[in-house]
Amino acid sequence: MEKRIISLRIFLLLTAMILAIPAQGQSHPTSQPISLHVIRQQQFYEQIGQQKKLLLGTPQARQAPLLFRMAELHQQYAIYLDHIAMKERLNRKLHANSHGRLSQQQLRNRAKAQRKQAISIYFRIIKNHPKAKHLCESYHYLGKMFWEIGQEKMALRVYQTLLRNFKSQPCRFIPHAYVAFGEFYFRRNSIIRALQIYKQVLYH
Repeated sequence: MEKRIISLRIFLLLTAMILAIPAQGQSHPTSQPISLHVIRQQQFYEQIGQQKKLLLGTPQARQAPLLFRMAELHQQYAIYLDHIAMKERLNRKLHANSHGRLSQQQLRNRAKAQRKQAISIYFRIIKNHPKAKHLCESYHYLGKMFWEIGQEKMALRVYQTLLRNFKSQPCRFIPHAYVAFGEFYFRRNSIIRALQIYKQVLYH
């Protein structure tokens, strides 16, 4: 009797295993490989999450480096999304069927949202940590993020503050501020004004 029960169990197990094997040419939904984009996206989420956890256990006076790193991660994620958006644009030109994928505009919007997150963090550093080691960089990247989301005049206000606050202090991003002003006037066909500003780069 026991042998019959064991044989029946073996038969049922074998049957279950055979049924679990997908038919030739078909793939089980759960067996599909996770895309590299999903993995990379998860890595950014995890790294940003780790920084947030570290901030919770760190006194405010010592938070500046952690905030700066978190802002960097948002920037890097935005750049990555821009890259994916460019690839998506090419893919849609080559392949008509792109159902289920994020559009280029959706990816651009997500990148913009990441830049806005970085902006809020750089503001936080500048406001709460005026003597932070990365203060010069924070001004620069704050201006850069405003520029990249299309708020050029706001970016120039930030760069103007950088130039004013670091007249007598070393700041390796002063030339970048002058370049931004030069680019602003150049785009508006104020060529002479742009050249005058570009010359300032040579002295810094």
